[in-house]
Amino acid sequence: MINIEHTFSDELIENPIMEEPPMASKNHSIVQARLTAHLMALEKYVAATELSLDMSLQDRVTCLKKHGFDAVRELKPDVALYNDNDLELSDWDDVVRVEQMPLLCVEIISPSQSSVETLRKFKVYLELGVKSCWFVDPAIKVMQIYHLRDGRMVGGKVFTATDLLIEDNTLGVSIPSPFSKFSKRGMSQNQLLS
Repeated sequence: MINIEHTFSDELIENPIMEEPPMASKNHSIVQARLTAHLMALEKYVAATELSLDMSLQDRVTCLKKHGFDAVRELKPDVALYNDNDLELSDWDDVVRVEQMPLLCVEIISPSQSSVETLRKFKVYLELGVKSCWFVDPAIKVMQIYHLRDGRMVGGKVFTATDLLIEDNTLGVSIPSPFSKFSKRGMSQNQLLS
C-alpha cells in the first residue's frame, strides 16, 4: 500500500538542511506560460521552463563568486531560449543540469523574489554568454530587456501593458506582450499588427 500521507513538508522536518523551494504566484505562472507559448511559436528556437543551468564548471564558479553567489550548483531561469538545434529531447538519457548557456534567460518576479538578486543573476548570465535577459514584473505589468554593451550590463527598452509587442533587438525576435489582453487568446504577431 502506498503511503499518501508523506509530503514534501515531512521531508523538510526530517531533513532540516533542505530549503523549501520558492513559490511561484498566480501572475508569475500565467506570464510564464504566455511567454513560453509565444517563444515556442518562433520558428528557429525552442523554449524551456525551469531548466537547470550547470554552474559547477570552474569559470562559472568564479563568475558566481564575483557577483556575490556562494556555492550555487545551478541557476534556473523561469524561461530559457535556445536555437532549436541546440536543445532537443534525448532518446534515452536525460540531463539534470545543462552546460550550454541559452541565448535568452527570462526571470519573472514573484512577491517573494528580490529584484536586486535577479539583476545579479543577469550579470552572471550575460558574462557567461547569454545574449539577452528579460526582467518581467507581472504585479506592475512591466518588462525590461538587458544585454551587454562594451562589457557592461545595460537595460534596454521598458515595455508595459500598453505595448502589444515585445521586441528584442539583440536577438532579433518579436513576440506578443504577455500583459496584453490579446496574449491569452494566442494571437500571432501578424494578427496583432493587422
